[in-house]
Amino acid sequence: MTSFEAFEQVDFDIEINLEANDDVVTFIRLSGPGRESGLLVDQRISVVWTMRDGRVARVRGYRDRAEALDAVNVMKQGPPH
Repeated sequence: MTSFEAFEQVDFDIEINLEANDDVVTFIRLSGPGRESGLLVDQRISVVWTMRDGRVARVRGYRDRAEALDAVNVMKQGPPH
């Protein structure tokens, strides 16, 4: 995952949330200028949150949406946007 210290500012945009039993798959877009270079960084990550008794029990990050969906065995109806 990205080290947030490298950013001057980081914006998080949640693109899609999918529920799959005890898991929630979240597709997130991170963007912001680099602290040293000022160059804009634009990255997408996928996070699987496993819930137990209304609390987060486990968090797993993936760089690829398909990997995150496979991790929770979600049936895909086509590629997520």
